[in-house]
Amino acid sequence: MAEVKYTTPEEIKDIIGKVVEDHKDTGIKRVFCVACGGSLSCFYPMTYLLRSEAKTFTCESITSNEFVHATPKGLGEDCVVFAMSLAGGTPETVAAAKKAKESGATVVTLSSLYEAPLLKHGDYKVYYRIETDNVIENTNQYVILALAI
Repeated sequence: MAEVKYTTPEEIKDIIGKVVEDHKDTGIKRVFCVACGGSLSCFYPMTYLLRSEAKTFTCESITSNEFVHATPKGLGEDCVVFAMSLAGGTPETVAAAKKAKESGATVVTLSSLYEAPLLKHGDYKVYYRIETDNVIENTNQYVILALAI
């Protein structure tokens, strides 16, 4: 397995620039934060910030399984889906990212590992490190807020 190179703030800015460019014709109408368990709770700051500050789109967090089995009717090409799984292999989140991609949404995947099943469904991939040393830089919370801002 290759060593993971974490996504830098500059790369995050570039990814968001590309996401915005991808939607220059349709605009972004909805943002979905999709995950399970602890990964879903990590999306709370992004959801809160975007709900509070976004004027042209809505944002919601939704469990991966619900996203697949009670798919939001508005899911389509004017949507951005952030899908996160710690090791990138949570079956429900992989299925949710696949569903989002098949629906025409732009999918940004977040994982701590390369070569994870989740990543094959992402238009853009963000790699974060697992915080074990009380340093937040490059952790999932760090990259989530950087993406939101």
